[in-house]
Amino acid sequence: MRFVFHTYDGRLQFIRSVIGNRTVSLLDVGNLGDGASTCAILKKDVERNGGTYFGLDSNEPLTRTLNLPNQVVGDLHRTTFPNDHFDIVYAGEIIEHTWTPAGMIDECRRILKPGGLLVLDTPNPYSMLNMLRFLLRREDAMGDNRTLVYYEAKNAFDELKKRGDILLQPQHKIFFTPAMLRQLFETQGFIMESIGCTRKPRGLLHRILLWLFPHTGPHLCAVARKATVDEAFEDISRKVGT
Repeated sequence: MRFVFHTYDGRLQFIRSVIGNRTVSLLDVGNLGDGASTCAILKKDVERNGGTYFGLDSNEPLTRTLNLPNQVVGDLHRTTFPNDHFDIVYAGEIIEHTWTPAGMIDECRRILKPGGLLVLDTPNPYSMLNMLRFLLRREDAMGDNRTLVYYEAKNAFDELKKRGDILLQPQHKIFFTPAMLRQLFETQGFIMESIGCTRKPRGLLHRILLWLFPHTGPHLCAVARKATVDEAFEDISRKVGT
């Protein structure tokens, strides 16, 4: 099955293109990761059109410091929001940080209204730079900062040991191809509506390569609509007559 493919100048342009001029209730997950600047832009976009902006982030100290309205401490595996509450859930660079993505997607389905949109972006394992880095240098870190992982593990060793957790917890845990995202969405009751990539060329040659191969941009950008499993597999059910 082929999907509509788009390219975006960046992650911000991606989510703004989905919101457009509609009046929506938006949950922006991990919105404090870049400070308050990006979420302030989305908040302004949403509220300009009469919508409601909510933020969800696990950084409790930063949440208290910024003291933003409608800002909640937590993560996307288990939230306190009611069922069928949001028109859009935006998870920007979130899904690669969990070992249990199906549980995260299931929670998105619970809090989204019928027909609501799950919008996410994540590092692209097929990006031009990642592939060249592997072919030329035999390196394949997918952007994970191993120095930071080491110090996080070292500092948390005693607590992790008491809980019986894995000592080393990489920041980026699972990487997703378009096919993996589609499978994940469909089995959790979503229909993938579009897939795309960001484009951030590093020089003229990279710009040309991205123009020739737009699916090799640094981020995958996916939009999925909440639906029933039968709707998600409608093309198959029609064939088998069920």
